[in-house]
Amino acid sequence: MDVVDVPFSRVRDSLGEGVTIDLRKIGSSEQVLVEFPETGRRHWLPYENLRHVRGVRHRFLTADTGSAGDVERFRLRNLAYALELWNENTGALSHLDIDPLPHQIHLVHHILASGNLNWLIADDVGLGKTIEVGMLLSALKQRKMLRRVLLVAPAGLTKQWQDELHHKFGMSDFRIYGEDFHVNEPHQWKLYDFVIGSIDRLKDGEHLASLLQADPWDLVVFDEAHRLSRRQYGMKLDASQRYRLAASLRKKTDSILLLSATPHQGMSDKFQALFSNDNLKLTTCANRKLTTP
Repeated sequence: MDVVDVPFSRVRDSLGEGVTIDLRKIGSSEQVLVEFPETGRRHWLPYENLRHVRGVRHRFLTADTGSAGDVERFRLRNLAYALELWNENTGALSHLDIDPLPHQIHLVHHILASGNLNWLIADDVGLGKTIEVGMLLSALKQRKMLRRVLLVAPAGLTKQWQDELHHKFGMSDFRIYGEDFHVNEPHQWKLYDFVIGSIDRLKDGEHLASLLQADPWDLVVFDEAHRLSRRQYGMKLDASQRYRLAASLRKKTDSILLLSATPHQGMSDKFQALFSNDNLKLTTCANRKLTTP
């Protein structure tokens, strides 16, 4: 029988839900041996402290799907657990002006726990890749693992990235290359540790040559990474300037993070190029639909 432990007072915390194993009588008192799966322990408890509940087995046998509010309660419990997990690992959530969703917290935690920052995040449109990147950067800064970041995005998104990181994550150090600052001499790169750049500006020969003279980056992020195209025609590889930009930056960082809602686009050679061992050297693809070890 499934039961839940209900203490008589607040002095003792409830042991939770368990399964009755045995029954004994000591004097005039009846006690029940209860096994609690969450802790793997057994306890003798007064019969009066136990209340019958419809456990998992009972619900399965009776096809009980629960009440209308159970789904929402489960969602809230899942969210509470995710928030607790995030704070436990970073201690930074209370400082962010966002309401993260469980899948975003789980993804960032998984990346941090992996000890590897070479990822392709391929969440569908609307699942919040910008939020995930902001949370990841915040956690890395909190751990003092992030000193220099280069974020490469389409020209129309550079200002949006700057605003999102500033308003939602308090990262006000990001400057847009070619708009907020210009570099005339290689040593001037030392003045800018958090840089956002347009992919089509940075791929240009003059700007790329300048960029490659900057100090190494702790992390390079490519938004809309499906634009880093390289096609294969027989034995010939035809790499775009954007792809060559990413391959060049691979030599300036240990960690590249790619973001794309459509990494495959029905062209296997382009998709496989993102994982090319001699260029981007990515190891893992995280996606709601696709996971590549």
